[in-house]
Amino acid sequence: MINEDEKIRGRGHCCSLVLSFAACGSDTASKDENVIHIMSSGDSSANMERALVDEYNKTADVKAVLDLVTSADYQNKLQTVMSNPKSDSAPDIFFNWADALMIQYARADVSAPLDEYMEKDPELKDNFLPSILDAAKVDGKYYGIPVRGVQPIVLFYNKKVLSDNGIEAPTTFDEFCDACEKLKSAGLTPIALGGGDQWPTLNWYSVIYQQVMGNDDVQKMMDGGVDEWSSPKSKKALEIIRDMVEKGYFGTTYDSVKHTDGAAPALLEQGKAGFELMGSFGYSGHKAAAPEFTNDDLGYMVFPPIDGVKGDAKDLVGNPCNYFSMNKYTKHPEACVEFLKMLYSDKCVEDQLKAGNLPATTNASEMVEKVVDNASDGAFLEWESQALTDAPHFMITWTPNHVSSSSQPMLDGMQQYFNGSIDMGTFIDEMKALPTE
Repeated sequence: MINEDEKIRGRGHCCSLVLSFAACGSDTASKDENVIHIMSSGDSSANMERALVDEYNKTADVKAVLDLVTSADYQNKLQTVMSNPKSDSAPDIFFNWADALMIQYARADVSAPLDEYMEKDPELKDNFLPSILDAAKVDGKYYGIPVRGVQPIVLFYNKKVLSDNGIEAPTTFDEFCDACEKLKSAGLTPIALGGGDQWPTLNWYSVIYQQVMGNDDVQKMMDGGVDEWSSPKSKKALEIIRDMVEKGYFGTTYDSVKHTDGAAPALLEQGKAGFELMGSFGYSGHKAAAPEFTNDDLGYMVFPPIDGVKGDAKDLVGNPCNYFSMNKYTKHPEACVEFLKMLYSDKCVEDQLKAGNLPATTNASEMVEKVVDNASDGAFLEWESQALTDAPHFMITWTPNHVSSSSQPMLDGMQQYFNGSIDMGTFIDEMKALPTE
């Protein structure tokens, strides 16, 4: 299973985003002068925004209107309306990602830096987890406030499968590989992978490179540093990936299996695989498809540390969160900021926790026990919160970290190197040639 946010990201990566901020013709529609418009993705998670707007409007002088756009159309619609941010059709606040999109909107001078408002009211900054909030920084300034839930990459595992094969949950990468060998010997697929969707394969590159190279060098690589792609650390990460594939840890049919149709998660749920590396939203996907398995036998951990490498094993990688950004040309910046402050309110946090999302707020972990009834849900949310609190750094996964035009070539290259259809040198050359602007 995959949530709607991930579907949006998948589509967004496959299309080239070209933002044109030349002056456009004036809009015929007109805004109410005493209203702010919040534009958001209209999937099931938007129930939180609906409740937030209702709560805000109970006391606000400048009222809020929620404009929902279907998830399939959201990015294209946002690109269109923000091409003329001063127009009446442009939103005052818009749903965003901490990725190339946020960078482009910030550098095109159409989204507003929020630092001055954070200086006036430090709670707007201090009530969010630094590792998640910092992902919304562009050129040293903040351009987004976290909304909805965090999405770190998690190593899920089937407790019963491991136990039945005399395996304890691995605490190191070597132990993880030993576990894969035992599962393979037992006739099981050690790792469930929906390689047919491509982006699940990206998870493996993201976590292994983060550990082997460290965050700084990976970020240089994402920013177009060709030397980093061909460095000894990059080659070591690629050797680890190919070694795992060649040893059969992913089975032989991973490129024909998908995550989006539930086939890859089902391997874990049905005891046919031992592990699955997936965003934390995988928990709710397992819960929807196999609630008994999720309650009784679903285990989870951060990716186990690789010995002798540069990165900090506590660091996380994934899609940190979704964000609300503010139109630089809104007529009501103070009202927008008051709305953004509600994102760390107890009411908002409670609503998200009940929906199965872990908001990136400092008060989320202490509220889990109070508002979540299901014991396994509460345990997972508490674990996820602690992992985020312990993480010195949260790095965004590769394709959102890159400009949109490079995303599909990157995914293609990763899939081809993974399945052996291209060699290391070809992969490195292809990654060096990716556009960065």
